[in-house]
Amino acid sequence: MIKNWICSLPWTDVGTNMDGKYLICPFGTPSPHYINEMTPHEFYETDYVETVRRDMMNNDFSEAIGQHCKVCINLEKNGWISARRHVDDRPFDGFPQEIVPKEKLKKKLKAIMIYHLGNRCNLSCITCSPRLSTGFGSPLLDPWTEMKFDDKVLDDIKDIRFHGGEPLLSPHVKEQILKRPDTKFSLTTNGTVFPRWLKNHKRDKKAGLNIWISVDGVGPLDDYIRRGSQWKKKIENMHLFFKHCYTDILFTVNMVNYKGINDLKRFMKDEFGYDLTRCNRVTSPAYLDAINLPIWFKKKHTRPDQFQDLKNQHTFKIDQPNEQKFREGVSYCKTMDAKYGINFLNHMPEFEELYNEVDVNEFDVEESIIHEGFGTHSNEGGFEGWLYI
Repeated sequence: MIKNWICSLPWTDVGTNMDGKYLICPFGTPSPHYINEMTPHEFYETDYVETVRRDMMNNDFSEAIGQHCKVCINLEKNGWISARRHVDDRPFDGFPQEIVPKEKLKKKLKAIMIYHLGNRCNLSCITCSPRLSTGFGSPLLDPWTEMKFDDKVLDDIKDIRFHGGEPLLSPHVKEQILKRPDTKFSLTTNGTVFPRWLKNHKRDKKAGLNIWISVDGVGPLDDYIRRGSQWKKKIENMHLFFKHCYTDILFTVNMVNYKGINDLKRFMKDEFGYDLTRCNRVTSPAYLDAINLPIWFKKKHTRPDQFQDLKNQHTFKIDQPNEQKFREGVSYCKTMDAKYGINFLNHMPEFEELYNEVDVNEFDVEESIIHEGFGTHSNEGGFEGWLYI
């Protein structure tokens, strides 16, 4: 049983989601408060947030903490590194995050993660959902405009992070970045577009633009997972991002691309001189989680240099899979294949017999994930823990 749970994020960050709701931290459970009801600073000072900070300081694992932090709590219970910013204690040797001393926790809102740009996007990825991307032909969601979000409330926040949808297709992103030259911005992009105005944006670590490009495989594998993407054009754009912006790669491992991890590591090193050292893991929807691949397959495709022995992550290849979830995952991919004219077996021929056996089903993909450059989270509370590769 957890007796003490503390994280520095409620002292420094807030977030918003696709519905325009505030979150105590970028990875938390959505609050009942909306962006058209109060400013980020007003939300930061509410009793709703203050209760969580107070209980954390008092080492009280309260109902409020259990509700707000449930995604990170569940990840850590299962032996994964969560987005929690640890205070005082390093949970294990080699833990990669910065540790904040408790006495240095000061109330000062420094960063906001904005998801209320909406769902404007040009892709329909197999790990996303119609609600979260207009690439599926879904209606446009734009809480920023619909709720008349007043950008003046961002004036004294010096770290702004954008997520969508595809942020570089949103007019709000360009407007905010160009009008705030002294603010640090970051965003996650699918890499399919490189706006010309980025070439003139200053490359400054403290007040510049940090780009996270979502890449889920090399060549046809990335195009399969990120439907609508064109690998050749994406590589051209990635060279431009690396040249003009501080750029990192966001790789999310799922059941389709697990065996391609080392291929992507080698490609990123050879093409860009980039060392890919960590990735995210899809945990929601569970039927796309690579943990459910058969053990023989995981053992065959887990190389000595693929996963570092951090915490319990070295057991990934021998963790017992949920065979029913894997079967559902293959059925889901077969459904996407039939709908969009793509082919799972081009990438996973080992499972042809199962693929031919399962039915085409219409899954509810509303619990699907959405990528986030500082870890990833879903507006519905899904989250993927870090793997180090």
